[in-house]
Amino acid sequence: MGTPLRLIPILLLAALPLAGESLPTITLEEAISSAKESNIQLEIDSIELEKELRSADAVMQTFMPDISLSATVSASGSFQSGAQSGFRGLDYSINANAAFPFNGSMLTDRKTRNLSREGAVLAYEGDETAFEHDVITGYWGLATADLSAKAAELSYDSALRQYNSEKERYENGIIDELSLSQAELALYDAEHQLKTLQDSKARLMAEFRTMTGIETDFITEPLPEPVLLALPSAEELFSEFSENSIAVRTARNRLASTQNAETSLKLSTYVPTIRASVGYSYSGEHGPDWVYGTTGNAMNGSVSISLPISSFIPTSSADISIKEAGDDVRIAALSLQSEKDDFLALIRSYVMNIGQAEESLSIAGKRRDAAERTNALTEEAFKAGLITADDASDTRNDLLNAEMDLLSARLEHLLQSYSLAYTLNIPLSELQTRYART
Repeated sequence: MGTPLRLIPILLLAALPLAGESLPTITLEEAISSAKESNIQLEIDSIELEKELRSADAVMQTFMPDISLSATVSASGSFQSGAQSGFRGLDYSINANAAFPFNGSMLTDRKTRNLSREGAVLAYEGDETAFEHDVITGYWGLATADLSAKAAELSYDSALRQYNSEKERYENGIIDELSLSQAELALYDAEHQLKTLQDSKARLMAEFRTMTGIETDFITEPLPEPVLLALPSAEELFSEFSENSIAVRTARNRLASTQNAETSLKLSTYVPTIRASVGYSYSGEHGPDWVYGTTGNAMNGSVSISLPISSFIPTSSADISIKEAGDDVRIAALSLQSEKDDFLALIRSYVMNIGQAEESLSIAGKRRDAAERTNALTEEAFKAGLITADDASDTRNDLLNAEMDLLSARLEHLLQSYSLAYTLNIPLSELQTRYART
């Protein structure tokens, strides 16, 4: 053999983390909070939302009149050759004007702003919940990887005990070198499985820390226990939760916005534009004797009406713009229906997937229990010398595979349940509370 047998346990143990190492426990809620605080894109989205809301609230941009105020002061004098030059006085003038424009689009301004505000909030809400979805699924994936690594550690411990037992029996002349070699190979197999799962967990940890801004490795909370669900039909869920869906609400907002834009365009195109203005002017002077006097004091006002005659001509640019606005409304209506169809299709898919995941979970649980019983009996038989280390290794691998399958089934059921809750835009806890199987 290439490596002295007595060194194998020492080399393998060196590859394992030290038992004294202590890591902090980070809860899912803490991970989500850290991720939101450290995510630059989410902060940019928040600033963009503030800009949109500020613009939507700026009502005076539309209804503020045009106001102007001007004042002038001028001096005069005479500078004539051969004549007496002198100061003639100061002239003053003040002019104030205000114009009040009105056009048809001002009638829909309030609705336009409300729809713009709603659209901005929906966009931010969609980005935020999508990011939170990634954090939650990443956290659960990390928790599953941790459980898998722990199961592999138990398998390794069992292989190490069996190797030490075989080594002692070999040294006492009870078994031959082939049996010891089989135990050694089983130990290396267990080490390889453990190392593979630990490396996978380390990669997931690094990716998750990058996503959340958490500065150190940590221990996750245990993977939530499965909650079996008794779900209503997909059609019933659609009827109850379709207005919860961010995608459906966004499509509905888009339809309302295009309808409002069409109405606004028609009003601004066909309704006359009115502009009312009022002005006040004042003028005065200081003469050569510095006596002040008023020279003018007047108010004026006007109203102008602009009739959009060309807008009523077929195939004019205004006519084409209105028809294109109508096309936008029809496209938005079709998009809304498409979003509803997709929403229903997603619900159907997740309801079916959850049912399948629960069946797989049941089978995986029974298989793990059977593998656990078999492994316990095998260890007893091995200690009694009734079976070889190779047979014991096979049984141990069966148990490890059964544990991995059960963890995968638990994670799949959890992810499918969460995906349905995410699609319905409700917390997973609410879905489980509403539809938990009794």
